[in-house]
Amino acid sequence: MNKTDTITMSTDENYGFDVAGFLHLRHVFTPLEVERCNGAIDAVNRRDAMLEWPAPHCEPFRLILENPALRNFLEALLGPEFVIDHPVSLVPNGADPTSASLMVDNPERSRRLRYVNNGKERKCLGLRVVIALTNTS
Repeated sequence: MNKTDTITMSTDENYGFDVAGFLHLRHVFTPLEVERCNGAIDAVNRRDAMLEWPAPHCEPFRLILENPALRNFLEALLGPEFVIDHPVSLVPNGADPTSASLMVDNPERSRRLRYVNNGKERKCLGLRVVIALTNTS
């Protein structure tokens, strides 16, 4: 996939997200993009706040967020005005990214973190994106 390629969610992917709550997107990033991210991680030797790393090490992660395929899926799920509200960070090697602790709070205060699909409208107000910087095929 290159910078000009765009893909949109298929009917099967929409259904899969509604039923399972996740999508596994393959081949969204080029081998060069993955290599640059891994090189930056090795150079900085940190696991958090990649967008705040000194240049040029933050750039591969900024470019990932501009990936047209990823943006199309995020916009399809969250709407065009989505924001990143947590720092980008790494999942430790071997850790299960789904095992992160859940936030527990007053339901009315946490109301913004919900998912509703009534057949006519989808409202997804929170999403966790996990990117594998290795071959997953």
